[in-house]
Amino acid sequence: RPKDIIETIKDYNEKYRLPYIIENNRGLKRKVIVQPEWRDFLMTNYRVIMEWVHDEKIKYLEKRKIEESAS
Repeated sequence: RPKDIIETIKDYNEKYRLPYIIENNRGLKRKVIVQPEWRDFLMTNYRVIMEWVHDEKIKYLEKRKIEESAS
């Protein structure tokens, strides 16, 4: 259940300082809050991160295409 997952993340965050927390609201009122130090890191490295995401997406799509053509 989403509520249980959110509580687990909240507990884990108290020990290990995750990059984000999830506010336990319902539906569209639920929010993901990025910790300030992580926000700074992500914004500073945005271009590199997006290039990595793009590369991984290409790898995923190529693998999927190969698997579909083998079927």
